[in-house]
Amino acid sequence: MVELPVPMRGLAADRVLLVQCLDALDEPRPAVERADLARSTALLAARYENVLADAVYPQVVDSLGRRRQVEQAELRLGGARQAISVIRADMRGVKPVNAHASDPNGFDEHIDVMTRSVGALLQFEADEIFPVVERMDATDADRLRQSVEGACAHQTSLPDPPDNALLRKLAEIKETVTLSLNDQSTPWHPGINAVLDPD
Repeated sequence: MVELPVPMRGLAADRVLLVQCLDALDEPRPAVERADLARSTALLAARYENVLADAVYPQVVDSLGRRRQVEQAELRLGGARQAISVIRADMRGVKPVNAHASDPNGFDEHIDVMTRSVGALLQFEADEIFPVVERMDATDADRLRQSVEGACAHQTSLPDPPDNALLRKLAEIKETVTLSLNDQSTPWHPGINAVLDPD
């Protein structure tokens, strides 16, 4: 398990759960569990990566001038966000038990694409971003810690949220209203529950 740099420890629990979800999606499991787990993973991955995009990437450029690493991370982030958006669209208003009904092979391929793209992004961050963060001086590290904590407090599960705070809040409200009016999914979550409580 990759240990996060000290200034990013506020994200540790989210990263651990995200890795567990990705690992679980790589294992054979019943279709309903896989569908529910894919939805939960998409939401968790979006929240986690939005914090990195909002708080970590800008400071890696500002404090350390590591534009190349951040540009490469953002390229991978774009692919992950696109894959997350596809899963969210596939699962919108759909019960996990029905997620494979219309296109079983296509839906499974979408899950695999998301798993690969998010996993590749996490690996790139561990290899290229975290070592840079660990070399920050104390002042920059403390500023990053505060930035990460602030971003964690205002996480959004939108896969590519607007940069403007007001537009982001409006997008979140629209998403919440849309889900509450149209969502027919179940409160039963067999996939994420299997990860959180495997016994």
